[in-house]
Amino acid sequence: MTTTYSYEPETLRLHNLHAVRSDSSMLQDLTYDYDPVGNRTVITDSTVNIRYYRNQSTSGDRIFTYDALYQLISACGRENASNTQAPYAELPTLIPTDSNQTLGYTRSYQYDDSGNLSSFSHLGAASFTRTMVISAQSNRSLLQDDNGSLTPDDTDAGFDPLWQPSQITNVCHDY
Repeated sequence: MTTTYSYEPETLRLHNLHAVRSDSSMLQDLTYDYDPVGNRTVITDSTVNIRYYRNQSTSGDRIFTYDALYQLISACGRENASNTQAPYAELPTLIPTDSNQTLGYTRSYQYDDSGNLSSFSHLGAASFTRTMVISAQSNRSLLQDDNGSLTPDDTDAGFDPLWQPSQITNVCHDY
């Protein structure tokens, strides 16, 4: 496989990424667009054909929107329609999927007055909302637990004196 990169001459930002197999078949052909301050606004994969499933059309485009403070407020793209598992925490054994069965998704991000991520919502094949608990003493935050019982004080306790997370959830892969 060969991957080539091209950059915008004025900004030196990545503009295209091409990944080609040794038999010359294209794996990826990504084009990146940016706003004037350098935030990525669109990623287009021209190797992805428009697909129709459940009265929706999806393409290889991913679109990112920012607020006036240049904080990411939404990300839109496509995901497999069988992506109905709970996010991250309780991932079941992955099942085979049909790559033609894609649906659009939108992930929205909300921030507090200090610019800290306070929550995010995913609207798609598996919709969910996650809330962050933000420390009153710093900008550190933790994902709210399922019971909604974490407090800002618990957030501070979740980090050691060097502000590194004191506990990281184990993730196991069984291939």
